Amino acid sequence: FEKYQFEGSTRYAFAGYMTIYSYYAYPGLIRPRISQVLVLPPFQRQGHCAAMLQAFYNLCYKNDDIKDITIEDPSENFQRVRDFVDARNCMTLAPFKSLKLLFGFSGDMERQARIKFKINKKQARRVYEILRLKRTDPSNEHEYREFRLDVKRRINIPFQKRGREFDKLSKFLQPTELAATMNSQREQRLEYLQSTFEELLEEYQKVIERLNMI
Repeated sequence: FEKYQFEGSTRYAFAGYMTIYSYYAYPGLIRPRISQVLVLPPFQRQGHCAAMLQAFYNLCYKNDDIKDITIEDPSENFQRVRDFVDARNCMTLAPFKSLKLLFGFSGDMERQARIKFKINKKQARRVYEILRLKRTDPSNEHEYREFRLDVKRRINIPFQKRGREFDKLSKFLQPTELAATMNSQREQRLEYLQSTFEELLEEYQKVIERLNMI
């Protein structure tokens, strides 16, 4: 809310809200899920959404019963805010410091992000990629290539699972059918990996621009 004076009296203007539901997390913990976040137009683009998210995070940090925090089907804009807040927080953790980012996503990163900031593994990996890109010198071909391959390896994981299923199917295909199918799948996979990487790069750069303003 916004507190202001009107004709000598204190008034309050509604600025936004957040709705959260608590879910069970095995064996006896809680997993809060952010369902809705709304900031009214007059108060948008002033950092209120990030501040509101951080305020909720701060409450969660104090609760030992909370395992991690999730978000229900976030929009691109809200995911960007989430990335910014989580990356800003993780920048204070030793495993996410400059040089360590160049050695890849580690179990220590996952563990520290979860313990300190209730960040789940999937989001911790995303934060790592953002901070690694921030650390990577674009003029250094080796550094940038290693970053690109690291991200694409992560994106490629679902294709590896499909590959095992395809190996079973290949037993029932003729050699010509098998060759045609493999070539088609490879082209589709490479195209998907590149387009997804470029989309992520664009989103990550927006988060980094905001981080650089801190």
